[in-house]
Amino acid sequence: MQTLLTALLALVFALAADAAKQLPSSIPLCKVSLPKAEYSTCLNAAVQKAFHVLSIKGIPSVGVFPVEPLRVSEISIAEGGRAVRLQLTLSEAELQGFNSTRLISSSNDISEGGTTLRAEVVIPRLEIISQYEIDGHVLLLPIRGKGDSNITLGNVNVVVKIENDVETRAGEEYFKVKTFKINIKPQKINIEFGNLFDGDPVLGAHMNRFLNENAADVFGELSNSIEEAFAEILSQITKRIFDQVPYKSIFLH
Repeated sequence: MQTLLTALLALVFALAADAAKQLPSSIPLCKVSLPKAEYSTCLNAAVQKAFHVLSIKGIPSVGVFPVEPLRVSEISIAEGGRAVRLQLTLSEAELQGFNSTRLISSSNDISEGGTTLRAEVVIPRLEIISQYEIDGHVLLLPIRGKGDSNITLGNVNVVVKIENDVETRAGEEYFKVKTFKINIKPQKINIEFGNLFDGDPVLGAHMNRFLNENAADVFGELSNSIEEAFAEILSQITKRIFDQVPYKSIFLH
């Protein structure tokens, strides 16, 4: 999954990657030796600029292509709690809205053995259009269906935190992802599942209305599963990029 946020954290924090990687010259380069306030200002400017570059052009030289829209072959979400027990699969998904992402803050904490990267952003509108298949119970009501779906999230706050170790390969130091955590909090949620209950129009309309009336509670029950699914997808891209860019090219001293 070539996602804007992952590419941002793995690449824009790589503000001094060498010329062979052909990073866009429009992304500012920042020295970690700068005074803290000055470095923070530079880093935030670089991160915000990268959102635009990655969404429109991508950076093919490191295997990151334009992510607006973002296409994902499959997202699987499973929950076995008391209030919500279901299996939801979104296939051939298209995610739209990353090009409007606004940076809230970014940081990196460097230690002798590694680094911690963090970014917080807001996505004003994130629309997920896909085929879906669902089976289970939501707040004690049964739900099943297969067909078209549209899930739209509004004012989505996203925080990503990546902890890395440093490993040496062929005389070069590289980051190795140790933990990858993501927190997703939308303020608005709208859900539309087509063809619920084998296309029954009454039951389908009732369930969609019920889901939207209780969207915050439903998302809260599913949030851990959703965040784990996205963290797994995004971490794979991060690892691939870190495998290509040496440590000395990620932080400019």
